[in-house]
Parts: sequence; structure tokens; C-alpha cells
Amino acid sequence: MSTTIAQIEQALREVVEQDAPRLARETGFIQRERNFDGSDFAQVLIFGWLQNGEASLDELTQVAQERDVTLSGSGLSQRFTPQCAQFMRLLFERLAQRRMHAQAVEIPLLRRFRAVLIEDSSVITLPAVLAAIWRGCGGRGKASKAAVKLHTRWEMVSGELQGPLLSDGRLADVSSPFKDEPIPAGSLF
Repeated sequence: MSTTIAQIEQALREVVEQDAPRLARETGFIQRERNFDGSDFAQVLIFGWLQNGEASLDELTQVAQERDVTLSGSGLSQRFTPQCAQFMRLLFERLAQRRMHAQAVEIPLLRRFRAVLIEDSSVITLPAVLAAIWRGCGGRGKASKAAVKLHTRWEMVSGELQGPLLSDGRLADVSSPFKDEPIPAGSLF
């Protein structure tokens, strides 16, 4: 089974449009829905940063205007709170729970194994104010006090993609959230 654009769209639609408003209220990120709800906020960030990974606040507010949401750059800036971080974490975790399948690799050599697992991680540096939520590697030089690490696992024989799972940026890869998941006998890791 391979992941199609329609499957990804359906997963995003369900999580971002249906779950986001509830998660935003549960975390205290959105206390009353006047200008926009959790779904609007998530879509502004997702589509704004998808278009430009370094989009400024003003560029993000332009994305909001495309959704008929009027918001200033400073108004958006004020929304980046610990509650916002918690909301986005829960939203991201909900998306990561969706199991996706890529095209299985058709290499005869790999078919000798029951599973061929590849894991990788990436670190995203965050503003230091989020260090209580996402602990980074330090704070001296280029090391940040706040960072989040995204762990992914791809099983090449079946094509199943797991994650990304989130952890503090300082977590060593050998301590991956996948470490407790059993690796089937006869697998290549």
C-alpha cells in the first residue's frame, strides 16, 4: 500500500480541522473563539511555513488574511505562549499517530530480511522561552536552551513510516522513543 496525496489530505483535514479546535481549548491556548480558532492558527503556521520556512510574522498574517482572519504581526506574536507550544505539540502528536505507507522498496537483497528498519532524527531549535517544555542542548555558542527532536522510522520492506515522534532536543539518538518497540527476528536495523 502506498500513501497517496488523498490519504495525506484526509489525515490533515481530520486532525487540523476537527481535532485542532478542541485541542486548542483543552490546552488553554484558545479561551474564546472570536477572531480565529485552533484550526485557523494551525493552518496559518503550516501553510505559511510550508510556503516559506523563514516566513516573518507579517508574511504569516498574510496567510491568515487568505483564510479571512484579520490579525496583526504583533497579535500573532503574542499568541506564541507555552499554551501554544502545548497545543502544537498535541496537534503534531495526533498527526504522527496516523500510520502512513510509502512505496515498499523492491530490492531483492532487502527481501531476504523480515524487516529493514531505518531511523533518523532531526533537531529544530526553538526560542529559549520554551526550554521548560523542550530542553535543548545548552545555551552556549550555537547550542540552544530549547529544541525539539523529531524521530522517524521507515520499514522499507512494507513501506510503513512511523513518526515523527517528539522528544527534547538533547535526547541522544540511542534513546529514541522507538527503542522500546521490538525489532522482529530476522530484521536488519
